[in-house]
Amino acid sequence: MGVLRGRQADYNGVPGRTLILGEKTRWSSYYAMLVRLIQQKRAIRCAEDDINIEYQLTPNDWMLIPKVIRLLKPFADATLDAEHEYACISDTIPFIKKIFYELNAIDEFGINTMKNEMIVQLKRYFRGLDPRVHFVDVETSEVHALATLLDPRYKTSGFMDKAKAEEAKGRLTSVASNIFKRSLAEGSFQINADSPAKSCWDAILSDSDGQSDSVNNNTICDEEDTIRNEVKHEMLHYFADKKIHRELDTLRYWRMNLNLYPILSILAFQ
Repeated sequence: MGVLRGRQADYNGVPGRTLILGEKTRWSSYYAMLVRLIQQKRAIRCAEDDINIEYQLTPNDWMLIPKVIRLLKPFADATLDAEHEYACISDTIPFIKKIFYELNAIDEFGINTMKNEMIVQLKRYFRGLDPRVHFVDVETSEVHALATLLDPRYKTSGFMDKAKAEEAKGRLTSVASNIFKRSLAEGSFQINADSPAKSCWDAILSDSDGQSDSVNNNTICDEEDTIRNEVKHEMLHYFADKKIHRELDTLRYWRMNLNLYPILSILAFQ
């Protein structure tokens, strides 16, 4: 290590940093290890000539390292994004989509086998292609799918499979309808006069204010249809509205649009 320090001092612009060892239990440590090797390449190559070591990196090794770095970088970037103070569960599906996209864009001689194996493993764990592992297809996981839909940065564009995005929208309709109905029953739902859901309130509340405690099946069906239609109406406007910038705060978005999307905002905050 002393020889390496000396060689680092010989070259202007080569920072005197220690080498990094990869650790299986530490995220992105192998990526950091290889990046540091490239940063210290000149000093390492000269230090290898000065000391008697059992193994030296060959020219082919040095050619391969930058290619492997390209393969590992999508995972390192996703790790840093997941550690951001505003990171949340709605990032999961888009992060995985981004990793797939970036891996598929790599076409380098000498690493395609490694790349293909990484893609196979990703599909096993995150797209439900192997029933033996405990992971499931994240795009069919209700909590992940609904969180992604309700993130105004992503909505349906965060999904890799558009058919699964549409299925998730159906589940969102059902869940939002149940929350809306429960909020009405508890009397906890308040709505602004400008809210698009106001059109149904007279029809819904008139039944609860009726003179009789008995309610026929037709009335129940009418209420159910009205609630569902209001949720669909709100969702139609939400998904038609443009997505917000990736760096913006999603909770701030929902606070600002509480009156515009009173039903969906309840679910978003939950």
